[in-house]
Amino acid sequence: MFKFEAKQKIFKIGEAKVGGQPGELPTLLIGTTFYEGHKIVKDEKRGIFDKKKAEALLNVQDELSDLTGNPCGVDIVATTVQSALRYVDFVSEFTDSLISFDAWLPEVRIAALTHIAEVGLAERTIYNSIMPTPPPDESEIAAIKESKVKAAILLAYNVKDRTPKGVVSLLKGTQKQKGLLKIAEEAGIEKPLVDTTLFTYIPSIGVGAKACFFVKEKLGLPVGGSPGNAASVWKEARRWGPDILKACWASVEVVPLILGADYLLYGPIESASWVIPASAAIDAIIATSVRIDFGIKPLSKKHPLYKLFPAFVETLEKATF
Repeated sequence: MFKFEAKQKIFKIGEAKVGGQPGELPTLLIGTTFYEGHKIVKDEKRGIFDKKKAEALLNVQDELSDLTGNPCGVDIVATTVQSALRYVDFVSEFTDSLISFDAWLPEVRIAALTHIAEVGLAERTIYNSIMPTPPPDESEIAAIKESKVKAAILLAYNVKDRTPKGVVSLLKGTQKQKGLLKIAEEAGIEKPLVDTTLFTYIPSIGVGAKACFFVKEKLGLPVGGSPGNAASVWKEARRWGPDILKACWASVEVVPLILGADYLLYGPIESASWVIPASAAIDAIIATSVRIDFGIKPLSKKHPLYKLFPAFVETLEKATF
């Protein structure tokens, strides 16, 4: 494994922490609900859904989070103001996990921000996301600032340079284009999480993972992305049956962790039962490697290494390197 030379930032969002050197913190895992085509949603415009099934999905993610030590969050997707408010209220009532609010229309995002501020959820909310195209206008920037939400995902998708260097360039900006980091600062964002966005297809996950490494090496910011997007549209794997699909899904999701990713938007929350344990296992592998190579230890006994492999930890603590 490796240790980044740049000083690594750690952000606390709600009760979750994200960032740091490899091995210090477990991966933050964010499952998506109320997404387009989600079977529990009966009317996406009005925000009508099967509450019992939605609660059950949240419970599974929370239980796995408690079991493994991986902090979790819920990515809420909404298409209208009405549905956005209903979804936020429901999720905040049935889980203490952080909330990532996700909507394509600016007016929906702004309305949700206002509501989030009014009901006191700003500290546990991630704004998803600040994008380069189209960039947020003055009203959206003002709404983010007024909401007191301090965490946001910066969607660093560079259409002109789809390489790790292009990701960093988009974050820093150029003479002709304001960087995402500057835009986030103007919006009052103090906890930027970089989304390298290079996870569109299964073969591109390696490039996205390299971009994660590059961002942490250059900027020291928490970084990750949405490999779940690529996994969820892998049609060929679905033809091989559910067991093979889950194995394939979990294996490709965790690849970015090896190169330093701090968080994953792992896709539909239904996949929690196979993605979270797989991520926890990789976290334990990384933590052991950096302990041996650099003397880096997890910052909490809630790390998957301690929670899932206590007998191994006893042996590890007695060893000399």
